[in-house]
Amino acid sequence: MNIFFLHMLAKKAAKMHANIHVVKMVVETAQLLCNVHHRQREIAMPPYTNRARVPYKDSAAGHRKLGSMVWLTESLGNYRWAVELGLALCDEYNNGRGRAAGKTTKHKTQKVLEWLRDHEPNYPISKRTPVRRKHFAMPDEFKKTGAVQAYRDYYFSKRLTMTMVWPAGQTPTWWEAKCSPKNIKEEKAAEKKRKQAKLRATLKPSTTHGRKAVTQKRKSAVALKRPSSHMRKASVPHAALASKVKVPTLKRPSIHTSRTASSGEPLAKKLKAVEPSLPSLASGVQEDALPSTAPASQNAVTREASQQLVEPVLPAVDRTA
Repeated sequence: MNIFFLHMLAKKAAKMHANIHVVKMVVETAQLLCNVHHRQREIAMPPYTNRARVPYKDSAAGHRKLGSMVWLTESLGNYRWAVELGLALCDEYNNGRGRAAGKTTKHKTQKVLEWLRDHEPNYPISKRTPVRRKHFAMPDEFKKTGAVQAYRDYYFSKRLTMTMVWPAGQTPTWWEAKCSPKNIKEEKAAEKKRKQAKLRATLKPSTTHGRKAVTQKRKSAVALKRPSSHMRKASVPHAALASKVKVPTLKRPSIHTSRTASSGEPLAKKLKAVEPSLPSLASGVQEDALPSTAPASQNAVTREASQQLVEPVLPAVDRTA
Protein backbone atom coordinates (compact mmCIF):
# COMPACT_ATOMS: atom_id res chain seq x y z
CA MET A 1 0.00 0.00 0.00
CA ASN A 2 1.26 3.41 -0.91
CA ILE A 3 0.51 7.00 -1.84
CA PHE A 4 2.27 8.27 -4.98
CA PHE A 5 3.29 11.88 -4.38
CA LEU A 6 3.76 12.63 -8.09
CA HIS A 7 2.74 16.22 -7.41
CA MET A 8 1.97 18.09 -4.22
CA LEU A 9 -1.38 19.23 -5.66
CA ALA A 10 -3.72 16.27 -5.19
CA LYS A 11 -5.72 16.76 -8.43
CA LYS A 12 -2.57 17.08 -10.55
CA ALA A 13 -1.08 14.02 -8.86
CA ALA A 14 -4.26 12.05 -9.74
CA LYS A 15 -3.95 13.01 -13.44
CA MET A 16 -0.33 11.80 -13.46
CA HIS A 17 -1.38 8.30 -12.40
CA ALA A 18 -1.36 5.75 -15.19
CA ASN A 19 -4.60 4.05 -16.18
CA ILE A 20 -3.67 0.84 -14.35
CA HIS A 21 -3.24 2.74 -11.07
CA VAL A 22 -6.42 4.78 -11.29
CA VAL A 23 -8.52 1.78 -10.26
CA LYS A 24 -6.07 0.34 -7.75
CA MET A 25 -4.96 3.47 -5.89
CA VAL A 26 -8.53 4.53 -5.14
CA VAL A 27 -8.99 1.43 -2.98
CA GLU A 28 -5.55 1.67 -1.33
CA THR A 29 -6.12 5.33 -0.39
CA ALA A 30 -9.48 4.50 1.17
CA GLN A 31 -7.97 1.59 3.13
CA LEU A 32 -5.20 3.77 4.58
CA LEU A 33 -7.72 6.43 5.61
CA CYS A 34 -9.95 3.82 7.27
CA ASN A 35 -6.93 2.60 9.25
CA VAL A 36 -6.64 6.11 10.67
CA HIS A 37 -10.16 5.77 12.10
CA HIS A 38 -9.39 2.36 13.57
CA ARG A 39 -6.32 3.84 15.35
CA GLN A 40 -7.81 7.22 16.19
CA ARG A 41 -7.38 6.66 19.94
CA GLU A 42 -3.62 6.53 19.37
CA ILE A 43 -3.33 9.66 17.23
CA ALA A 44 -6.41 11.84 17.76
CA MET A 45 -8.50 13.35 20.54
CA PRO A 46 -12.12 12.60 21.47
CA PRO A 47 -14.84 12.38 20.36
CA TYR A 48 -14.03 9.14 18.59
CA THR A 49 -15.94 7.45 15.78
CA ASN A 50 -17.38 4.05 16.50
CA ARG A 51 -15.14 1.49 14.80
CA ALA A 52 -18.16 -0.55 13.72
CA ARG A 53 -19.22 2.32 11.48
CA VAL A 54 -15.90 2.49 9.60
CA PRO A 55 -16.52 1.17 6.04
CA TYR A 56 -13.32 -0.91 5.72
CA LYS A 57 -11.75 -3.14 8.36
CA ASP A 58 -8.32 -2.48 9.77
CA SER A 59 -5.87 -3.53 7.05
CA ALA A 60 -2.67 -5.25 8.13
CA ALA A 61 -0.94 -4.03 4.95
CA GLY A 62 -1.21 -0.47 6.24
CA HIS A 63 0.84 -1.18 9.35
CA ARG A 64 1.99 1.47 11.79
CA LYS A 65 5.55 1.62 10.43
CA LEU A 66 4.52 2.12 6.80
CA GLY A 67 5.82 5.50 5.60
CA SER A 68 2.59 6.71 3.97
CA MET A 69 0.60 5.49 7.00
CA VAL A 70 2.85 7.45 9.34
CA TRP A 71 2.37 10.59 7.24
CA LEU A 72 -1.44 10.24 7.34
CA THR A 73 -1.49 10.04 11.13
CA GLU A 74 0.49 13.25 11.64
CA SER A 75 -2.12 15.96 10.93
CA LEU A 76 -5.59 16.75 9.65
CA GLY A 77 -4.10 18.47 6.59
CA ASN A 78 -2.47 15.22 5.53
CA TYR A 79 -5.76 13.38 5.99
CA ARG A 80 -7.64 15.89 3.86
CA TRP A 81 -4.98 15.78 1.12
CA ALA A 82 -5.34 11.98 0.86
CA VAL A 83 -9.16 12.25 0.72
CA GLU A 84 -8.85 14.80 -2.06
CA LEU A 85 -6.46 12.52 -3.97
CA GLY A 86 -8.85 9.56 -3.65
CA LEU A 87 -11.85 11.56 -4.90
CA ALA A 88 -9.78 12.96 -7.78
CA LEU A 89 -8.83 9.42 -8.79
CA CYS A 90 -12.53 8.51 -8.68
CA ASP A 91 -13.22 11.36 -11.10
CA GLU A 92 -10.54 10.02 -13.44
CA TYR A 93 -12.12 6.57 -13.26
CA ASN A 94 -15.63 7.92 -13.84
CA ASN A 95 -14.34 9.72 -16.93
CA GLY A 96 -13.36 6.36 -18.42
CA ARG A 97 -9.73 5.90 -17.38
CA GLY A 98 -9.00 2.38 -16.24
CA ARG A 99 -12.62 1.35 -16.43
CA ALA A 100 -13.64 -1.82 -18.24
CA ALA A 101 -15.21 -1.39 -21.65
CA GLY A 102 -18.98 -0.95 -21.49
CA LYS A 103 -19.07 0.08 -17.83
CA THR A 104 -20.68 3.39 -16.92
CA THR A 105 -21.09 3.08 -13.18
CA LYS A 106 -19.04 5.01 -10.65
CA HIS A 107 -16.29 3.48 -8.62
CA LYS A 108 -17.71 1.63 -5.61
CA THR A 109 -15.07 3.07 -3.31
CA GLN A 110 -16.27 6.60 -3.98
CA LYS A 111 -18.96 6.26 -1.28
CA VAL A 112 -16.28 5.18 1.20
CA LEU A 113 -14.19 8.24 0.39
CA GLU A 114 -17.22 10.49 0.79
CA TRP A 115 -17.86 9.00 4.22
CA LEU A 116 -14.22 9.58 5.15
CA ARG A 117 -14.52 13.18 3.98
CA ASP A 118 -17.56 13.75 6.21
CA HIS A 119 -16.09 12.05 9.29
CA GLU A 120 -12.73 13.60 10.07
CA PRO A 121 -10.75 12.55 13.13
CA ASN A 122 -10.03 15.18 15.77
CA TYR A 123 -6.29 15.67 15.10
CA PRO A 124 -4.24 17.81 17.50
CA ILE A 125 -2.42 19.29 14.45
CA SER A 126 -4.45 20.80 11.61
CA LYS A 127 -1.78 21.99 9.14
CA ARG A 128 -0.31 19.71 6.53
CA THR A 129 3.20 18.47 7.25
CA PRO A 130 5.91 17.97 4.62
CA VAL A 131 6.67 14.56 3.16
CA ARG A 132 10.09 13.55 4.42
CA ARG A 133 12.33 10.62 3.73
CA LYS A 134 10.91 8.60 6.61
CA HIS A 135 7.53 8.73 4.84
CA PHE A 136 8.83 7.21 1.60
CA ALA A 137 7.43 3.74 0.89
CA MET A 138 9.97 2.63 -1.70
CA PRO A 139 13.37 0.94 -2.00
CA ASP A 140 16.30 2.85 -0.51
CA GLU A 141 17.94 3.30 -3.90
CA PHE A 142 15.30 5.91 -4.78
CA LYS A 143 15.46 7.83 -1.47
CA LYS A 144 18.06 10.31 -2.66
CA THR A 145 16.01 13.37 -3.59
CA GLY A 146 12.86 15.20 -2.51
CA ALA A 147 9.47 13.54 -2.21
CA VAL A 148 8.13 14.42 -5.69
CA GLN A 149 11.33 13.56 -7.58
CA ALA A 150 11.88 10.36 -5.58
CA TYR A 151 8.34 9.15 -6.23
CA ARG A 152 8.61 10.01 -9.94
CA ASP A 153 11.80 7.98 -10.24
CA TYR A 154 10.19 5.10 -8.37
CA TYR A 155 7.04 5.39 -10.49
CA PHE A 156 9.13 5.31 -13.68
CA SER A 157 10.64 1.99 -12.59
CA LYS A 158 7.14 0.46 -12.61
CA ARG A 159 7.25 0.32 -16.43
CA LEU A 160 9.43 -2.80 -16.13
CA THR A 161 6.67 -4.80 -14.41
CA MET A 162 3.39 -3.35 -15.72
CA THR A 163 1.91 -1.44 -18.64
CA MET A 164 2.01 2.29 -17.98
CA VAL A 165 -0.23 4.18 -20.41
CA TRP A 166 -2.25 7.41 -20.39
CA PRO A 167 -4.96 8.75 -22.66
CA ALA A 168 -3.69 10.49 -25.76
CA GLY A 169 -2.21 13.87 -24.89
CA GLN A 170 -2.29 13.26 -21.10
CA THR A 171 1.11 11.61 -20.61
CA PRO A 172 3.06 13.61 -18.01
CA THR A 173 5.88 15.71 -19.44
CA TRP A 174 8.39 14.37 -16.89
CA TRP A 175 7.56 10.84 -18.05
CA GLU A 176 8.16 11.74 -21.69
CA ALA A 177 11.46 13.37 -20.73
CA LYS A 178 12.55 10.20 -18.98
CA CYS A 179 11.55 8.12 -22.01
CA SER A 180 13.94 9.97 -24.35
CA PRO A 181 16.76 7.78 -25.78
CA LYS A 182 19.43 9.62 -23.81
CA ASN A 183 17.59 9.34 -20.52
CA ILE A 184 16.72 5.71 -21.17
CA LYS A 185 20.40 4.94 -21.71
CA GLU A 186 21.31 6.71 -18.48
CA GLU A 187 18.50 4.93 -16.68
CA LYS A 188 19.70 1.54 -17.90
CA ALA A 189 23.24 2.32 -16.78
CA ALA A 190 21.97 3.40 -13.36
CA GLU A 191 19.85 0.25 -13.12
CA LYS A 192 22.88 -1.86 -13.99
CA LYS A 193 24.92 -0.18 -11.26
CA ARG A 194 22.16 -0.78 -8.74
CA LYS A 195 22.02 -4.48 -9.63
CA GLN A 196 25.81 -4.79 -9.38
CA ALA A 197 25.76 -3.11 -5.98
CA LYS A 198 23.08 -5.53 -4.78
CA LEU A 199 25.09 -8.47 -6.14
CA ARG A 200 28.25 -7.32 -4.38
CA ALA A 201 26.34 -6.94 -1.14
CA THR A 202 25.00 -10.49 -1.33
CA LEU A 203 28.26 -12.18 -2.39
CA LYS A 204 31.10 -13.12 -0.03
CA PRO A 205 33.99 -10.65 0.36
CA SER A 206 36.87 -10.99 -2.10
CA THR A 207 40.16 -12.69 -1.32
CA THR A 208 41.83 -9.35 -0.59
CA HIS A 209 39.25 -8.50 2.01
CA GLY A 210 39.50 -12.06 3.32
CA ARG A 211 43.28 -11.81 3.72
CA LYS A 212 42.93 -8.51 5.49
CA ALA A 213 40.39 -10.02 7.82
CA VAL A 214 42.66 -12.99 8.57
CA THR A 215 45.62 -10.67 9.20
CA GLN A 216 43.50 -8.57 11.51
CA LYS A 217 42.40 -11.67 13.43
CA ARG A 218 46.02 -12.78 13.81
CA LYS A 219 47.07 -9.36 15.06
CA SER A 220 44.26 -9.32 17.57
CA ALA A 221 45.25 -12.81 18.77
CA VAL A 222 48.89 -11.72 19.25
CA ALA A 223 47.73 -8.59 21.06
CA LEU A 224 45.75 -10.73 23.48
CA LYS A 225 48.80 -12.90 24.25
CA ARG A 226 51.27 -10.04 24.64
CA PRO A 227 50.78 -7.37 27.29
CA SER A 228 50.15 -3.89 26.03
CA SER A 229 52.80 -1.15 26.06
CA HIS A 230 51.55 0.51 29.23
CA MET A 231 51.40 -2.87 30.96
CA ARG A 232 54.99 -3.64 29.92
CA LYS A 233 56.15 -0.28 31.28
CA ALA A 234 54.33 -0.83 34.54
CA SER A 235 55.70 -4.35 35.06
CA VAL A 236 59.20 -4.79 36.62
CA PRO A 237 61.58 -7.30 34.99
CA HIS A 238 62.75 -10.21 37.06
CA ALA A 239 66.40 -9.08 37.05
CA ALA A 240 65.48 -5.57 38.14
CA LEU A 241 63.21 -6.94 40.81
CA ALA A 242 66.00 -9.15 42.09
CA SER A 243 68.41 -6.20 42.21
CA LYS A 244 65.98 -3.99 44.10
CA VAL A 245 64.79 -6.50 46.69
CA LYS A 246 67.47 -7.53 49.17
CA VAL A 247 66.87 -11.02 50.48
CA PRO A 248 68.88 -11.89 53.61
CA THR A 249 71.17 -14.88 53.00
CA LEU A 250 71.78 -17.42 55.74
CA LYS A 251 75.40 -18.62 55.81
CA ARG A 252 76.01 -22.19 56.86
CA PRO A 253 78.42 -22.26 59.78
CA SER A 254 81.78 -23.86 59.01
CA ILE A 255 83.16 -26.82 60.90
CA HIS A 256 86.30 -24.87 61.88
CA THR A 257 84.54 -22.02 63.60
CA SER A 258 86.44 -19.52 65.65
CA ARG A 259 86.27 -19.72 69.36
CA THR A 260 84.65 -16.31 69.61
CA ALA A 261 81.56 -15.30 67.66
CA SER A 262 81.15 -12.09 65.68
CA SER A 263 79.66 -10.40 68.70
CA GLY A 264 82.82 -11.08 70.71
CA GLU A 265 81.19 -13.55 73.08
CA PRO A 266 82.98 -16.80 73.81
CA LEU A 267 81.77 -19.78 71.88
CA ALA A 268 81.37 -21.74 75.13
CA LYS A 269 78.73 -19.32 76.35
CA LYS A 270 76.76 -19.75 73.15
CA LEU A 271 76.97 -23.49 73.40
CA LYS A 272 75.74 -23.35 76.98
CA ALA A 273 72.77 -21.29 75.81
CA VAL A 274 71.95 -23.91 73.19
CA GLU A 275 72.33 -26.94 75.48
CA PRO A 276 68.90 -26.64 77.20
CA SER A 277 67.17 -26.94 73.88
CA LEU A 278 68.99 -30.10 72.90
CA PRO A 279 67.24 -33.37 73.71
CA SER A 280 68.61 -35.30 76.60
CA LEU A 281 70.45 -38.41 75.58
CA ALA A 282 71.11 -39.70 79.08
CA SER A 283 68.01 -41.83 79.12
CA GLY A 284 69.22 -43.94 76.18
CA VAL A 285 72.77 -44.53 77.36
CA GLN A 286 73.85 -46.85 80.19
CA GLU A 287 75.63 -45.33 83.13
CA ASP A 288 78.47 -47.93 82.87
CA ALA A 289 79.37 -46.66 79.40
CA LEU A 290 79.84 -43.11 80.58
CA PRO A 291 83.37 -42.17 81.77
CA SER A 292 83.72 -41.42 85.42
CA THR A 293 84.47 -37.89 86.33
CA ALA A 294 87.59 -37.38 88.52
CA PRO A 295 88.07 -34.66 91.07
CA ALA A 296 89.67 -31.40 89.99
CA SER A 297 92.86 -32.00 92.06
CA GLN A 298 93.49 -35.32 90.32
CA ASN A 299 93.02 -33.67 86.92
CA ALA A 300 95.65 -31.06 87.78
CA VAL A 301 98.24 -33.72 88.74
CA THR A 302 97.60 -35.63 85.55
CA ARG A 303 98.08 -32.42 83.48
CA GLU A 304 101.47 -31.74 85.12
CA ALA A 305 102.68 -35.31 84.52
CA SER A 306 101.80 -35.10 80.87
CA GLN A 307 103.75 -31.86 80.50
CA GLN A 308 106.83 -33.48 82.02
CA LEU A 309 106.66 -36.33 79.57
CA VAL A 310 106.41 -34.04 76.60
CA GLU A 311 108.99 -31.40 77.59
CA PRO A 312 112.62 -32.61 77.37
CA VAL A 313 114.86 -32.17 80.37
CA LEU A 314 117.55 -29.66 79.54
CA PRO A 315 120.88 -29.29 81.39
CA ALA A 316 121.27 -26.31 83.60
CA VAL A 317 123.21 -23.46 82.07
CA ASP A 318 125.46 -21.16 84.01
CA ARG A 319 124.21 -17.72 83.08
CA THR A 320 126.76 -15.88 85.15
CA ALA A 321 129.57 -16.88 82.81
